[in-house]
Amino acid sequence: KWRREWIKPEFPGSDKYTGVNWVLLRYSDILLMFAEAENELNHGPTPEAIQALRSVRERAFKGNVDKMPPIPSDYEGFFNEIVKERSWEFGGECIRKFDLIRWNLLDTKLQETRENLRKLMNGEAPYDKVPRKLVWRNNGENLQIMNLTWNMDSTAIANRDVVYWPNVADWADDITEDFITLLAGYFQPNRKELLPIHQSILDANPKLTNDFGN
Repeated sequence: KWRREWIKPEFPGSDKYTGVNWVLLRYSDILLMFAEAENELNHGPTPEAIQALRSVRERAFKGNVDKMPPIPSDYEGFFNEIVKERSWEFGGECIRKFDLIRWNLLDTKLQETRENLRKLMNGEAPYDKVPRKLVWRNNGENLQIMNLTWNMDSTAIANRDVVYWPNVADWADDITEDFITLLAGYFQPNRKELLPIHQSILDANPKLTNDFGN
């Protein structure tokens, strides 16, 4: 989200550092925390909570507000929407794990991810129409996907003898059972959510001990 090529105006040189400080707390985070707290305190979303969630979505759906999904008015439904919205809103911002820990959903979501990866690997619904190969090119700030055919096996096109694809990714070949099994493979629920206290700190303070959920 803070990529060098997205900085406007562009700056010269090859330095990869943008000078933009990492954002610690965004306004959308405040709105979603407020909405979540309102839902918990009242065992259901208040009008203010619904509006807070809607405000975040309206920014994300800019120009397509009519396509926004409806916001549930019951406790469980609204909570699930918060879980999903925080996933989309803060993707790549290094806070998802801690959200899942405080909801006690980390193990559940890891298992869910593994099952979805197996469906993707085996071409099962809802991933049965996902292309096994992607052909794309960069066009300024846009990424143009050139093939929409899910089962394209050849780089040949009818009535053409020579075809040049700028980029071809056989990404599906990298999704294997070993890859899926190794995904957070050493994680144990209620035991390894956080990193242990480093040995140097334990050595400096003999009264400290690691507590692995025992």
